[in-house]
Parts: sequence; C-alpha cells; structure tokens
Amino acid sequence: MKKLLLLGFLIPSVLFAQVIPKKANTIIITDTLSQEHLYNKITDLLFENGYGILNTDKAQGTITTTQRAMRTGTVALVFLIKDKRVILRGNAKGLEEISGDDLFAIEYRGMKGSIYRDAWDEMQKVSDNIPGTKEYLVK
Repeated sequence: MKKLLLLGFLIPSVLFAQVIPKKANTIIITDTLSQEHLYNKITDLLFENGYGILNTDKAQGTITTTQRAMRTGTVALVFLIKDKRVILRGNAKGLEEISGDDLFAIEYRGMKGSIYRDAWDEMQKVSDNIPGTKEYLVK
C-alpha cells in the first residue's frame, strides 16, 4: 500500500517535470505577484545570496547584479520584471579569463563541474527561489 502511494506521488511529478532544452539561456518565471512585490522579493533574495546590485530601475523593473565569484569563475545576472513575469538571463566568466573582459552568455550546456554548467546551475538556483512557474527558452 505504501509503495502504491509513493508511486502515486512520484509519477505526476515525473510526467510534469519540464525538460530544459540544450542551449537554453533564458528562464521565464510567471506568478500572480505584482511587479513591486516580485522586485522586492528578488532584491532580498540577491542580498541573501551574496549578490551586489550594479544597476536597478524599480519603475522599469530591471536589476543587474555585480559579478559574484563561484568555484570556476564569476557570474552576473540580469532581471526584467514586467507583467507578472520575471525574465532572467546572465553572463559568466571563467577563472582563466578573470583578468579580461571575455564574458559569455549563460546557457544550459557543458559537463558537470565546467564553468558553463556551474554558471547555469547558479542562475537556476536563484530562479528556484523565486515563486512561480518556470519556462526555459533559447533566445
């Protein structure tokens, strides 16, 4: 009986899990919260996760973070909050490029432990703490 109940909970979660397309570089989060509430939630979340704010415009719903150090490099995130949606993208730089300006757009690629996957995992970790439904796009 316990096994049937467990299967009853696991099967729907597996069926409705969204597959992240290769080279996805945009996470869209849709929720019922107002733009102001989402903006405040995201700025609090960024502060709690050690991000600084490089640029922000509450009226336009934009937030750009400073670069944050990771194990394999640095990552900076860009948010657009509009019409009950959060559009999240980012840029990263590997350790070997730290002294230069060779930023690359964060996208879903690379092997575990690579700068590409670490940057994506960091961006996804931040998005997982924002309420709402997630959609992954290649733009």
